[in-house]
Amino acid sequence: MHQLARPCLQLISPEFRYAKALDNIKNLRKERASDLKAEQARLGGLKQEKDRADDVKKNIAETRATIADKEAAYEQLKNQYDAQVVSNQQFYEHATKFRETYIHIENLAKQKSRLQEDYKELKLNLQELTGTSSGLKGRGSILTQHRIRPRA
Repeated sequence: MHQLARPCLQLISPEFRYAKALDNIKNLRKERASDLKAEQARLGGLKQEKDRADDVKKNIAETRATIADKEAAYEQLKNQYDAQVVSNQQFYEHATKFRETYIHIENLAKQKSRLQEDYKELKLNLQELTGTSSGLKGRGSILTQHRIRPRA
């Protein structure tokens, strides 16, 4: 009987093996499908991370370009500012000189006016003497002696 069982097992064995192989293939397919889903999910996450990294790189590049532009604009404005400081200093010096000159001219005009007033007053109080230089000198010495003598 033992021999009879063996041939039956041998007959069942290839079918059993085939069924078992099919089950193994199904299990492998399920495992691979789940692995594939996991890998696809991981790949999707990596793609998102790569996209974010690319966006960050792009943002960094744009920021660096903006910084470079602003530094260039800063340098240009600084040069303009320095030139304006020099210009303002020169303007201040010219304005100061002009003010000093203007005050001097005003003082000279006041002095001229005062001298003209003094001249008018002197002209009213003095008489013009006629005669030659030597005659006037002689008269001048007489007047001087007259002033020096004490009055009695």
